[in-house]
Amino acid sequence: ATIKAAYKTENGPLTTDDPAEADIEPVEGPLEGNSAITMPVPAYLMMSNNTGFPELTDYTILFDVKPLTLNGYRALLQTNPRNDTDGVFFIKNDMVGLNDSGLGYNGVMQEGKWHRIVFVVKEGFAYVYLDGKRVGQSTSANFPKWTLRSDALLFADDNDEDGYNEVAEVRFWDIPLNDGHVETLGGVKQSWFDDPMEEPISVWTFDNKADLLAGTGTATLRAAIKGADGRPEAVEDITSAGIIPIQGPTTTNGAITVPIDSYLQFAHNLETDLTTFTFLMDIRPKQLGIYNVLFQSQVLNDKD
Repeated sequence: ATIKAAYKTENGPLTTDDPAEADIEPVEGPLEGNSAITMPVPAYLMMSNNTGFPELTDYTILFDVKPLTLNGYRALLQTNPRNDTDGVFFIKNDMVGLNDSGLGYNGVMQEGKWHRIVFVVKEGFAYVYLDGKRVGQSTSANFPKWTLRSDALLFADDNDEDGYNEVAEVRFWDIPLNDGHVETLGGVKQSWFDDPMEEPISVWTFDNKADLLAGTGTATLRAAIKGADGRPEAVEDITSAGIIPIQGPTTTNGAITVPIDSYLQFAHNLETDLTTFTFLMDIRPKQLGIYNVLFQSQVLNDKD
């Protein structure tokens, strides 16, 4: 498949071999050393699928985009290369989709962040993914709207429902990807201006059977049980709390059980209270029809 720069004229979209004629310029991409392009209003990309088929009812298009603002509409796909009908797939505010055939708008996007949007059409039905997760699908087929002809426009709409984006990548498949495929594609790898620490303060992997709660860093864990007065009671012997080693996610990886009325008591060992922090927990629940508590900031455990 091929793409060409295009821009709006009184006689419809006009393609050009020079992207600068459409005011499309190079900008910094999601990662250092990675490039992207601006997609201003009203600039488009004309995509020719070159499959040899006059129509495709099954296909996938991936867009890596960064909207600088999220108010209003931003067209993503126009299956009518003349662009004299409404577009067929949009960003609307912070969501993505189309109010047609039961698809609707779903998902949550952030201004100034790179997002990976995947649009899948299979037998006239549309499926929408945001950062590797399905966020919407149509409830009925719409062949006239979503069938891909030999040419299509990206980032185009007939009545100017398009907005400024930066675009780091576009991918096209002449087959419909499934949920597993799109999950493997994931999101856009990107640098952040407000990156958290590269390394966590502490890590516990529960691999050392001789000292299960040993970890790295300055924070500490110890076992606790529900005491007679209902409050947590720390114990030196973790087996008395029913905490025992088990096999983890892989054969060389350890894990522990944490049964009901047993806890892990956490101390960050810093001098001040923390109002910003992050926990990561890799867990396997045995039962999902009940509550499975993960975190309690009240150390006496006398509140929810």
